[in-house]
Amino acid sequence: MKARERKRILLKLRHIDAFLKKLHQYSRHISKKEEFLTDEPTQIIVSKLIEDTFEAIRVICRDIRPQIKKEYSKIEWEGLVTIRHQIAHESFQYEIDSLYDTMIVDIHNLERELPKFKKYVLSQKKEMVHEKKIE
Repeated sequence: MKARERKRILLKLRHIDAFLKKLHQYSRHISKKEEFLTDEPTQIIVSKLIEDTFEAIRVICRDIRPQIKKEYSKIEWEGLVTIRHQIAHESFQYEIDSLYDTMIVDIHNLERELPKFKKYVLSQKKEMVHEKKIE
């Protein structure tokens, strides 16, 4: 991993942390799916935060090698990018039920697995010292 890629990934991971913190802040009053389905303001906020979170995932996907995606396959890289695309470009077709499920299942999985990936990215600093700059 090159220093520039590592720096961009770490920035996106910080963005994801901020988005997830806001997601919890704005959805903590929701304890049941039925509450979410009737709370349009929360739906809009959650939709935007999930879209932004998964956009950061999309950028990270661009910067990591396929073998790294495989090694951290519990993060459903391509699936999250697909959800982001559906929310961003097909928002009227993305079901609110699915948005709630994404918030509960996919976000929970991401929160569980992302620290492992972040630890890997942070560990790459030692290896980057040995990279030679080609001019």
